Amino acid sequence: MGSVRTSIIGRPRPLPGPTRRTAPYTLICDEPVILSCAWHEEFWTAVATSAWGYGVSLWLSFRNTTTMREDLQAIVVWLGVYALPWVVGLALRNTQFVERRRIAARAEAQRREIAAELHDNVTHELALITMTAEATRIDPTIDKDDALVDIAAMSRRSSAYVRHMVSLMRAGIASPPLSFSTEIRNGLARLADAGFSVEPEIGDGVDSISPAMSSALGHIAHEAFNNILRHGSPDGLCRVTARADSSGLRATFTNATTTAYHGDDLGITGMRDLAEGLGGTLDTRLSDGRWTVRVSIPDAMVEGSAS
Repeated sequence: MGSVRTSIIGRPRPLPGPTRRTAPYTLICDEPVILSCAWHEEFWTAVATSAWGYGVSLWLSFRNTTTMREDLQAIVVWLGVYALPWVVGLALRNTQFVERRRIAARAEAQRREIAAELHDNVTHELALITMTAEATRIDPTIDKDDALVDIAAMSRRSSAYVRHMVSLMRAGIASPPLSFSTEIRNGLARLADAGFSVEPEIGDGVDSISPAMSSALGHIAHEAFNNILRHGSPDGLCRVTARADSSGLRATFTNATTTAYHGDDLGITGMRDLAEGLGGTLDTRLSDGRWTVRVSIPDAMVEGSAS
């Protein structure tokens, strides 16, 4: 074995047995360790391993080189050998980081959607239950049996909706999309059933907007009608307008109210986020006892036009 001639870089020279065992160990074991450490952000370990392996490899190479050119060649070659696991490890780390951000963004979007859904539906039903119970307690002319029937019905709807949301969350399915025109019609019917006087002005163009935009606007309309039912006064006139044409979409919801304004709540914030997500705006105003929500979406988001 002593007569075997071995070389790492440079001219062949006889190497002692321990040196022949050290070189393969450096080549085989260091690179996976460096790659793994760079991948899992254990940078100090990767740096120490790289420095140790690079130094040992150069030392072994310099023992077998005889010219400056061979020394420079060894430096460059070993630099590439130890840079490669860094490049691969950092690339894997970046891929993992991007995937984590994508998952986090999806989870955040689902969290916001669930919060909005619960606020738009369950919170509204609970508010109606509270209002019905308080009115029944204060007003002796209200039939208590009828009030209890209404409360039970609203409680069942809330319970069913929560079960539905939980089943969607377990299955990883998003809530079904809404339709702006459908929510407008349903909202007007809800106001009429609650005793509000309504003056609607709905253009034909609201049926021609894109499905994605219609779903977002449907959530806005649903929350706007919930706010009217929760905070509005049936004694005043409600005005609901919606028009979509080549210049864009504009919708307003106006109602009388005696409720003081103390800043945007979760519902208003969610409505504004949806409008801004479509590239539009949502403005609110309380003036002379009338509350107005105004939505404006640019023409680029509208498909088709109203004649």
